[in-house]
Amino acid sequence: ELFWIVSGLSLGAFLGSLCALLVLPGLPWQNEAEKSTGVCPRGAVCMYPQLEQMENGNVRPCPKRLILIRHGESEGNLDQNIYESTADNSLHLTERGWSQALSAGMALQDIVSNESVIFFVSPYVRSRETFHAIAKAWGGYERVFWTEDPRLREQDFGNFQDAEKMKRNKIERVGFGSFYYRFPDGGESSADVYDRVSSFMESLYRHWESHPELDNYVLVAHSITVSTFLMRWFKYSEEEYYSYEHFQHCELGVLERSEAGRLELKYTVTTEEGRHVRHGERSRKPEQERKSRNMRVE
Repeated sequence: ELFWIVSGLSLGAFLGSLCALLVLPGLPWQNEAEKSTGVCPRGAVCMYPQLEQMENGNVRPCPKRLILIRHGESEGNLDQNIYESTADNSLHLTERGWSQALSAGMALQDIVSNESVIFFVSPYVRSRETFHAIAKAWGGYERVFWTEDPRLREQDFGNFQDAEKMKRNKIERVGFGSFYYRFPDGGESSADVYDRVSSFMESLYRHWESHPELDNYVLVAHSITVSTFLMRWFKYSEEEYYSYEHFQHCELGVLERSEAGRLELKYTVTTEEGRHVRHGERSRKPEQERKSRNMRVE
């Protein structure tokens, strides 16, 4: 059973994308006005146990909850110079980060209780270590269903990073627009992360269809990855994307299936020093810090 659950997400990116094109239905429209204007509905595009009828006759299930978690504090958060000699994917959690992850595990266990759960984890060391600490609430990672997926990795900032050059790049990014600014020397933009998260999402839909018995899906990833996932999921505009704060270390975003059958962001949970604080909505930036494209409208 474990083999079949994990293997559902083991296809290569090419085959995954091809299957998405061949078998996955398009987005549902709420009414004829939306269909004619191309305005997408808010919220997730799935229903379960009531199944949403798609235009081509197919149906798409979704679980009881989808929970997104950012990794705990890492070595790179304390020392930017470490990137000059250590690969981003190899950075470890700090002791504080490990404690944050243990606390997040307790918070997560309180939410899902004895319900079934599966974890999808970024392969970076700090996110794997975060998962290992979280899984201790279940007696260890060997006692839960989980798998890695590289599409959940951090935004690529290049290879080994010169600290002074990176400072200049980040200043340049502000002027260019952080969503589209692509870091040099093999780096990505947030838009690139959005694209690969979209590919992961299609695989997630197929996994839901194959495993309706699973109640809770948990993604352990990174700040930009979580932010772009939510942008893609809820069809945020660029202004909406810029209006939100990125998740704190080991913050949980809990999407729950509503009475209407849609996965909606019900609350977030911040964890620090063993305390779990539930927030009714995701944190937003102060009005003066939000970016606008200042487009002509008439």
